[in-house]
Amino acid sequence: MVARVHAVHRLHQNSRLAPSAYCGASTFMVINRIQVLVSLSLSLSLSLSLSLSLSLSGNFARSRPFLTSRQFG
Repeated sequence: MVARVHAVHRLHQNSRLAPSAYCGASTFMVINRIQVLVSLSLSLSLSLSLSLSLSLSGNFARSRPFLTSRQFG
């Protein structure tokens, strides 16, 4: 009987501690997801800016011979 009371008391303590542990785990998962989203958005913006600068430099290089040939033509 005493062992059963101790077991119930221990189960009650474990169930009381479980939500805080779950909250800590879920907070860690949320922080991890935010970190992944931030890194993905940074890499996406970096690739977009790189492709934009490359396309602008390509347009400038393509339009420049046209301007020089028009000047000297």
